[in-house]
Amino acid sequence: MSAYVGDVLSFYTDKQFKEGLLYYAEEADNIHNFAYTFGYRPKTTTPASVTLDVFQLCPPTGSGTTSRPDYRYGMRIRQGMSIKSNTNTNVYFRTTDEVDFSQSGSGKTEITVYSLRQNGEVDYYLLKKSVKAVAGIIRNDTFSFGQPLKFQKVLGITNLFAHLFLSCKVASFCTSFYSLPFSFLLKKYLSERILP
Repeated sequence: MSAYVGDVLSFYTDKQFKEGLLYYAEEADNIHNFAYTFGYRPKTTTPASVTLDVFQLCPPTGSGTTSRPDYRYGMRIRQGMSIKSNTNTNVYFRTTDEVDFSQSGSGKTEITVYSLRQNGEVDYYLLKKSVKAVAGIIRNDTFSFGQPLKFQKVLGITNLFAHLFLSCKVASFCTSFYSLPFSFLLKKYLSERILP
């Protein structure tokens, strides 16, 4: 019996020792902890992503063989454009890049004739660009704190499926914002409540 107990204890001691070495670690939590130790922040959640096609009608400039889209009418849509899903109205996507129709050379633009006048001249061109988008919306939450406390927890986070922490205002009198990678405390909060 003592040989069995010694064997089991030896097995678990070896397993714990292996988990303490980066090269031999197998458990996800230990690997993430090593990554954080070395300054790397692994992505713990990834939102759904899609490539969207964005279209614009544009009048022509010139006539005949010199007819081309008049890029002075081209729209410029900043990143963060919000799009609602047709199949599930609770899902929103937001673009991660700018869509610029105002310049012919900015990204790949597909140009097709949309409509013709009675005399055969182009009435409108249809411009098409592709842009990447990710699921989610940008929300603002405000939390008030009294006296500073060590390791104070933020309670009342209503959206448990947050995947990115964009910025934080340090104090009520501070006017600058700081863009941060995924917050370790938010990741810990979410992993304790959602992630397996």
